[in-house]
Amino acid sequence: MKFQDAVTSPVAVKPLRRIQPLEYGDLLVRILNDYGVKYIFGIPGGGIEPLYNAMARSEKKGGLRPVVSRHESGAAFMADGYARESGKLGVCCTTTGPGATNIITGVASAYVDEVPMLVLTGQTRQSHFGRGAAQDSSCDGVDIVAMFKHCTRYNSFVSHPDQLEEKLVKAISIAMGSKPGPSHLSLPLDLLGMPVGIRGDLLPIKPLQFEEVTPNKKVMNQLHKLISNTKKAVLVLGPGAENAASEIIKFAETINWPLITTPMGKGIISANHPLYFGVFGLGGHQSAANLLHDSSVESVIVIGSVLDEPETSSWDMEGLLTDKLIHIDQNEFHFYRSTMAKLHVFGSPRLVFKELLRCGFKGKASLKGKRERHCANVVDLPELFKVNNRNIKKIPPQLLFWELSLKAPENTRVVVDIGNSFLWGIHYWQCRHKAGDFKNLFRMGLGFAPMGWGIGAAVGTAMASPDEPVICFTGDGSLLMNGQEITTAAQEGLNILFVVLNDQCLGTVKHGQALTGAETTSFDLPGVDFAKLAHAYNVSSHSIQSVTELHTIDLDKIFKAPGPYLLEVIIDPEQVPPMSSRLLAINNDRGV
Repeated sequence: MKFQDAVTSPVAVKPLRRIQPLEYGDLLVRILNDYGVKYIFGIPGGGIEPLYNAMARSEKKGGLRPVVSRHESGAAFMADGYARESGKLGVCCTTTGPGATNIITGVASAYVDEVPMLVLTGQTRQSHFGRGAAQDSSCDGVDIVAMFKHCTRYNSFVSHPDQLEEKLVKAISIAMGSKPGPSHLSLPLDLLGMPVGIRGDLLPIKPLQFEEVTPNKKVMNQLHKLISNTKKAVLVLGPGAENAASEIIKFAETINWPLITTPMGKGIISANHPLYFGVFGLGGHQSAANLLHDSSVESVIVIGSVLDEPETSSWDMEGLLTDKLIHIDQNEFHFYRSTMAKLHVFGSPRLVFKELLRCGFKGKASLKGKRERHCANVVDLPELFKVNNRNIKKIPPQLLFWELSLKAPENTRVVVDIGNSFLWGIHYWQCRHKAGDFKNLFRMGLGFAPMGWGIGAAVGTAMASPDEPVICFTGDGSLLMNGQEITTAAQEGLNILFVVLNDQCLGTVKHGQALTGAETTSFDLPGVDFAKLAHAYNVSSHSIQSVTELHTIDLDKIFKAPGPYLLEVIIDPEQVPPMSSRLLAINNDRGV
């Protein structure tokens, strides 16, 4: 070959590979990856673009990746559901301005329900503060950090790159600490996109690990003495008892004392356990209330409950909040609501009951034959719902929850939305665990109670446990508010059954107005064909309106099919849910 030919002949040359410098967004993602975070739920935007660039690079390497919600509140609900199911940190993010304000409701819900969450919001470029930048979220604009102050455990603006790692460690540690809840970091756009060079010195993140609190020996001696001198007591499990459920139930079986739960603790015990007397509190069972009001009960041992309005049946002073109370909790903040208790035991419920089991207590009270027909696992449905059903024009929601609970596989995760769904669910859903499993199978955003919470939370639940069946019960009002999150379930291929209770009204509002003698107004909703709406979402769906059709529902077949499924149920709008304790609180009939 001549030299001239070599110069002029076309040669295949590989383009030089551009080395992507490490940005602070990449550094943040690397730290979260090292901590074990798999997903960040949120919606992209210009104000947080460097974080999404970093997540895209992470995903290509098989690491942490984004899950795109349809509304920022839905992202927080997803992070909430993920955290409850996995027991790990839920992470969500938003862009500046309206992205950050939209997510606040979901963050506030996690704050009230004490769910560990890391919230990352984009922030205006620091050089643009106070200059009228678009979506200015700085202290000179719509001050986002100030807005998050009252619904987070930790809340900070990262004003310098050297602060990022330290503040991130602090945020995670506090969110996952002994008083769990959301932490918020406000991240300016210029900082996230700032190059940090090639770093090989990044140490694994080491947030503080809060060990189980060992109870005081003196207090344990007092507890032992009280139990030794008590013939009959009731064990009440709140959501904070989940990790101690095995020990608590074994102790109850040893000493033969009855078990009840609060609404938030409902899913810890299988409904058919012979010592289980149902739910006390909002939507609960008369059997549980009767047990607590029984004069022969000497002690009421409450484990892991915040003792708020729903948990105490609107502060029933003859229920949990009496001088019979023994309150066991790892969060000492909960004791401020139980000042009347005869004993507070600050410590890990698991360690408390592990120690009690070593003491060798023997059975005391005889409970054989004492359970009542309306106890949770033997709810006596009205005869109208049991016979040939020819006179029933629309499906009673009582029957819907009862029948689907018996058809659902064991260990089905149930997420009930705010409104009639959680009232019917608390009373009629029958939780059934696999042998040896004590996970809380029944979830609600009950503390702050935002409508539509369940739809996003179901997505997060399924992301955490994709191989477990998940059912979300929601109402037509909640679906019209946040139903778009079902498309995220479709995009992710999640196996969730969404059951929509369609009564063409805001049911809780309607019944509340009627029961309290208020004006009957503003509760009607338009007739919407939610099965067709789901079809438009490219989600399999079906609509039923008769009891006969309800009997034909095949849950095994639904769960075996890939992707989400929407079941629209035309329910009887005149059936009144069990909401009397809520009305007492609204009308202040407890005198508190």
